[in-house]
Order: sequence, then C-alpha cells, then structure tokens
Amino acid sequence: MRRRIRKRRILKWAGLTLSFAFVPFWITTLYHGFGYQGTSTRVLVKCGYVNVYKGANRLPLTWHHERLQPGAFRKMYWPSYSSAGTSYSLTIPLLYPFLLIAIATFWLYRSDRRPKTGCQHCGYDLTGNVSGVCPECGTPVGAELEDGSSAR
Repeated sequence: MRRRIRKRRILKWAGLTLSFAFVPFWITTLYHGFGYQGTSTRVLVKCGYVNVYKGANRLPLTWHHERLQPGAFRKMYWPSYSSAGTSYSLTIPLLYPFLLIAIATFWLYRSDRRPKTGCQHCGYDLTGNVSGVCPECGTPVGAELEDGSSAR
C-alpha cells in the first residue's frame, strides 16, 4: 500500500512539473524553432507544434535552430498526417501532449482526495467514531494541536 502511494505521489509531482514546464517551452517554440535531423528522420519543434518526417532520402546528421519571424505562428489545432511513397510526415500541436499530462495529473490529484470524515492516514471512514483512534490503522484522530495540525 505504501509503495503504491509513493508511486502515485511521484507521478503527481512529475506531472505537475511537466505541465508547468510545457507552458514556457510552448511559448519558446513560438519564437524559436528547434530540430534534429538524423539519417532518414527529422524532428522539428516550432510554432507550437512537433513535426516528425521519415523519408527514404539520406540526410546529414545535424541539430537545427532557427529564430522565427514575428507573426510566423500558424494556428494549428488538429494533428495532420501525410505520406508519399515510403516517406511520411506527422504534425502534432504541443497542446495535445500538454493536455494529456495535465488531465492525467488532475485525475491523480482528484482521486487521492480523502473525505473530511476519514482517517488522514488510511482513509477509513470515521463517521460515528468517538474513541479518538482509527480502528483500521490505530492512528489517533480528532486531537488538534495548538497550531491547527492534527496529531499523528
């Protein structure tokens, strides 16, 4: 149980960090283009989207950076795919990976909410409990300290 809770906590914080990191990255791609060109694959991130090109032609291995002109932003809300022969191009707006991470993180945070009447340690429902101790895990409950935090 503790291992599962720890994994969920790590996933929640990693998702939150990635969500907050995506926003400045997306803004940066509006002004700068970044890319990698492999032997037959090219990945380009610019104008708020990611473009992956796989072709039959041999390209030199290089990293690519370009400063975009103001107003070069092209509104793109839907992924696009095109192919010709043995080559293809896939373009995905950065909004989609951001939404995927943000929604998964929100779901993790939302699913871990404990009821106000539950034990803060194990989540057991303590409605009607007058003993002051959780019968499930033995954690003292209901004892408030002077600073407002509960005793554990």
